[in-house]
Amino acid sequence: MNKEIEIFWRKPRSVLREYFDGIFGQVHFRRAGKDLSNKDPIILLHQSPSNSRPFEGLMDKLSSDRLVFAIDTPGFGDSDAPVSPPNISDYAFSILEFINHLNFDSVNLFGDHTGAKIAVEIIKQTPNKVGSAIFNSCPVYSKEQMKKMMLHLEDEKPKQIIPKDGSHFVERWQSLQKWYQKAPLELINRDFIEMQRPLDKGWYGHNAAFAVNHADNLPKINHPLLVLCPNDMLWDATKASSNFLVNGSIMELPEYGMGSLSIETKMYSNILKEFYDNQKKIPIENFTTNIYEPNFNRVTKKIKKTFLNIDGIQVHARVSGVMNNINKPILCLHMSPFSSRNFENLLLELGKDRLAVAIDIPGFGESDPTDEEPTIDYLSKIIIRSMKKISSETSFDIIGDHTGAVIAMHIAAFNKSIVSNLILNGLPCFDQIEREDRYRNSNYNEPQTDGLHLYKRWNSVKMLSGTQATDKIIERNFIEALRGGPFAHWGHRAVFSYKLHETLAYINQPTLIFKPRDGLQDRTDKYFSKIKNSIVRDLPNENYGFLEYKSKEFASEILTFLEKK
Repeated sequence: MNKEIEIFWRKPRSVLREYFDGIFGQVHFRRAGKDLSNKDPIILLHQSPSNSRPFEGLMDKLSSDRLVFAIDTPGFGDSDAPVSPPNISDYAFSILEFINHLNFDSVNLFGDHTGAKIAVEIIKQTPNKVGSAIFNSCPVYSKEQMKKMMLHLEDEKPKQIIPKDGSHFVERWQSLQKWYQKAPLELINRDFIEMQRPLDKGWYGHNAAFAVNHADNLPKINHPLLVLCPNDMLWDATKASSNFLVNGSIMELPEYGMGSLSIETKMYSNILKEFYDNQKKIPIENFTTNIYEPNFNRVTKKIKKTFLNIDGIQVHARVSGVMNNINKPILCLHMSPFSSRNFENLLLELGKDRLAVAIDIPGFGESDPTDEEPTIDYLSKIIIRSMKKISSETSFDIIGDHTGAVIAMHIAAFNKSIVSNLILNGLPCFDQIEREDRYRNSNYNEPQTDGLHLYKRWNSVKMLSGTQATDKIIERNFIEALRGGPFAHWGHRAVFSYKLHETLAYINQPTLIFKPRDGLQDRTDKYFSKIKNSIVRDLPNENYGFLEYKSKEFASEILTFLEKK
């Protein structure tokens, strides 16, 4: 894999991902560095509709001598979304919850675009918590410019009719390239995918940002402030902010545009460190705290997301239910190129009875990719170790869907003591010629400037989502499928390089095999008898996705099967 892809798609080992329970649910954040006590932590706040991922390279550089945190604003990245549009004060409150949770006396803020609006509001609410701040683009709009921005906001709002061919994503892709004028295509690809993740709530960020004006609020900020003015199509509007700075200055960066924060990480790191390290704090007695109470009820999610650290790889899992002494935990493993998100409905049902876990296979969803293209055996070992960190039970049941089914069978065959029962959606077993042919055709769907790669993925996802999928589900699955980037084909390559037919005879656990009409029914018919203790449940009226769309019905069937064993 070339160096460019490594830089933009692999998280630096210095950066770790975690969750915090906030008012809107779980808040996702990235952290790096060590607390050396003599330097205030830096809090990085992203632009809309992106998230904190573009900060990873910058965090790696900044964290050499201090703590650095990058937070996904609620509703973006992996932070849970508010049920209705929040205002900028709500966003600031959620960040302050995080800062207070970590008991920081003082922090330095970095705000990018919308992140700058949130940073200003944080300073207004708790000025004593902030030492100094840097904004990357801080536009002050004229009335005419504001009208254009509001039209942009209208374009972001969800539409009732979604194009059946995915052309709306292609239009966004082509539009984004105009903003990222000098950036590598692979960086644009990564950032484009991250920007699509909020789906129909992506407009929340700009909606909150456009409701407040820097012209009104910047004069209220007495803290040391540096405004970076890159050439990111907001040049003139950001320069206009100079008229409203009380204790600040502007640094023009005409050679740097959108994407530079991910490319010129050393340069930006040097700017931030030099500024933060040379500012005198304003005495605390000069501040008045402005208490803000959000008009939202605190949310507690029934599914908890978590990260597990396995030999330098962070594995992501969704967990529902509780441990009990009667029913074993149940592990769900997804198909490629999707993620454990497809199991959320099933987790809620299974979690009523036992501990239910769904893990993102490494390289998919939020789990880090492995260092090299993985085998089924290696993926299985990571899954087993992850499950042991989640559950203290010595054995568990597994539900495997397509790629997940292959991993489940391998675990069951060669780790008999830890797997009690198997539930498989399809039996993806192929002879050598079929495997070799499918392996050759499993390649990275590389980005193209015209967006043809998106049409290709869209058509594939429509099929894999099943005939019962709504347009919204297809959109969600489309983004999940793209998130693997250059690693998205590794799941299929692991399957097609694996001799499953040699493994089947080693499986002796009670096994329930679902046989929907998803392209694997002939494989299931041909190979199911090689599993000693298996039964097949024929589902002639189902295809892809039935475990999600009919989760209550099939959770009941799964639990009935398990209880009889």
